[in-house]
Amino acid sequence: MQTWQMQGAKARMSELIKCAQIQPQDITVHGKSVAVVV
Repeated sequence: MQTWQMQGAKARMSELIKCAQIQPQDITVHGKSVAVVV
């Protein structure tokens, strides 16, 4: 599972979605997991 900081996930949403087709993507805020994109 790849981890993204919220700010980076917002800025690169299309890349995050493409990566989620391969494996789950974990989104964090201040080091805490807040969402997983599958």
